[in-house]
This record gives sequence, C-alpha cells and structure tokens, in this order.
Amino acid sequence: MIWTTGRNIMKQHEVEGDDAVKPNVCCVIADSLRWDVFVTANPTNILRLGRVRKAYSIANSTLPAMHGFLMNYPPIGIGKALFVEGETREINITEGDTIIKKYRRWTELRKWMPRYFQEQGYFTIWMSGNPVIIRVNEQLDGVYRRYFDHFGADEYQKLDVATPQIIRDLNLEVKLNKIHPIFAVILLLDTHSPYHDGERFHLIDPSQPDMNYEHQLSAMKFINNIFPNFVKIFSQTERPTEFIFMSDHGDNFGGPGWGHNSFRRELQFGEKLFAIPFVRGRIDDWSTVHVGEPGKVDVV
Repeated sequence: MIWTTGRNIMKQHEVEGDDAVKPNVCCVIADSLRWDVFVTANPTNILRLGRVRKAYSIANSTLPAMHGFLMNYPPIGIGKALFVEGETREINITEGDTIIKKYRRWTELRKWMPRYFQEQGYFTIWMSGNPVIIRVNEQLDGVYRRYFDHFGADEYQKLDVATPQIIRDLNLEVKLNKIHPIFAVILLLDTHSPYHDGERFHLIDPSQPDMNYEHQLSAMKFINNIFPNFVKIFSQTERPTEFIFMSDHGDNFGGPGWGHNSFRRELQFGEKLFAIPFVRGRIDDWSTVHVGEPGKVDVV
C-alpha cells in the first residue's frame, strides 16, 4: 500500500496561506544515484510514497543541479516546478470593449526556495556533508547558511558516516520547531564514492565498473532501510507533509569518461549521467499511517 492524496505538487496558496495548515516539505536526495541502480534495488520503503518516475537531471554535478533545484526548477520530465507550483490566472483577449477569448496562464515561481519558505514562516533545514555546498556557501557570502535556519554541514563533513547523525539531528530539529511548518532538504552521500552500505566503505574504481555498480546498489539498499526514519520524524508534527526522494545526477562507473565532474575532459555525457529516480508522496492524515521500526513502514 502507498500513501496518496492524488496531489502532484504543493500549490503556491498552500505555502502562503494559514500557518495552521501549511504542509511540511521533506526532500531527501541521494548523491550521484543512478536510475538503473534505483530500479534494481527496488526500494520498497521509499516506494510506499508513490510511483517512481524516470527523470533527467538539469546538470551532471551537485553544484549546478542543487542551485537549480533550490530555485524550484524540477528535473526534466517532472513538471513545471520541484517544490511549489505557481497559480494560474485568467487572461482576456479583447477587441475594444469585447472579450473575444479567455485562457488561463500558469505563473512561474522562480525564487530561492530557502528564502521563500523562510519568509512564509517555515523553519528551514539543510543537512549534508557535501563539501561543494560548504565551499559555495563560503564563496557566495553565506547564501545557503543565511536562509536555512539550521545549516548542518561542517560537522557532517568531519564524520566518516554522516547519515545516522543527520537522522538524529533532524529528529531534534523537527521536535524543537514543530510549531512551525518545516522545509527540509537532506543530501545523503552514501551513494557517492566512497560508497557506504551501512557497514563498509568502497572507493570507486574506474577499472571495475560492475563492482562500482554493486557498491552503489548496496548503498541504495541501506538508504531504503533507514528511510522510514524520515517519515517517523515528520509524523510528530501532525501536519500534512510532502516527501520527495530523488538524486541530484547520475554517474559513470568506469572507462576513460568515468565520474560526473565537468572538469574531466573525457567525461561521457549520456543516459547514465543524467537519468535519475524521482518519487513524490504526500501524507495528509497521519492517523491512517503507522510507522514501524526502521526498515519497515506499516500502513493501517
């Protein structure tokens, strides 16, 4: 069974409306996770949110992809927005005093999402040990830290394994701030080299692409196993919550064009570099959902 309300994406009026009913947003991003790896993993916990859609990233590396996503640009093939869809307005075409045609135009919402949500009364959270985001935040005068009320970054970069601590910290931040609607973006590094499967680490070896595939697959299974924690954490808010699971981009596991960084002269652009999974699901009524221990989510 899955959680579903038939809604595809939050609307602008939901975010800008009454604080009492504003939905939470929890976006979990698996760094460098490929579409084919996700499909093979068959992550049943994550798929309780809804069907997976094959999308294409707007970039081949974390920095440009995350900048675009946080400006509300969606992966290719998902729709018109990632987090919040703008409203439509009626347009009249007239001749003199006579309306000869009416149509509705969709209004784009292209804003820095951390700032947008913060200005709408949300408590905003960023959590990741990705060093690129930390470096860009410093170079752009704190553009990330300024608009994320909780900017968890440096402390995670120092850890060999950050995901368990991220989950503990997210639980604390949500518990302390659940009086407010919450906008949280979590970028997990387990599926990025060195791959982490919950027990061991494995560095990418371009000479063994099949082995790299298996290591990312094990890491994806680990993320699926701990994913119920995110659902359980937000259940304590009792607010409607929209969950998004996706990747920032794909990866090449071997050959001269291995990796995903643009500075590699022989980088091979193609399906494996850009195809990513995208899952969106919304829980409106928490009384119908029972979240079991990590690794299992039971729906009443």
